[in-house]
Amino acid sequence: MPNPYSRAEWTELQQRFRPPRDGPSISTRLRDYASSEEIDVVVAALQQLRRELGARVQGANRTATSRMSAAAQDAALAAKWAASDRRRVGWILGYLRKGVIHSDYRDHAGLLPEGPARELLPQFYARYEAAQAAAIEDLRLDWVPPPVDDAAGWRCLGDCQRGCARRLNSARSPKPVLG
Repeated sequence: MPNPYSRAEWTELQQRFRPPRDGPSISTRLRDYASSEEIDVVVAALQQLRRELGARVQGANRTATSRMSAAAQDAALAAKWAASDRRRVGWILGYLRKGVIHSDYRDHAGLLPEGPARELLPQFYARYEAAQAAAIEDLRLDWVPPPVDDAAGWRCLGDCQRGCARRLNSARSPKPVLG
């Protein structure tokens, strides 16, 4: 744990590069990281999957009764999972239609059947992450550490019996301690 009162450690912290909290400003448009053909392949596969999941849910809902066998209960449970997957596929389709990069692309690619769409969907976000890393590296290379006045001293302001407030010497004079 760094000592908060160590001038050397404070100076070292000031000299470190810290990327912006909200990340570098790069495009979040999907078209910047995927061609329209790639997007169309993924959208078509997701639409087909959504239709299949919808049909599976409707088929299972028709067979549901108040007194079901174990196999029918398993089918009903599978229908619930299919409905959940259908909603997740709908969210991804919504993001793709808006043309926005989203981190869920990587997670939901497992829903797709084997094929080109399954490999393409996570690549969209991977390309975005690569652009983000390159932008941070550019910021790091352009960054100039702020000047640090190493000659500045420390002094104690206030009555030490009440607690000591340590501050760097400043241009303002310290307030008088009433006591």
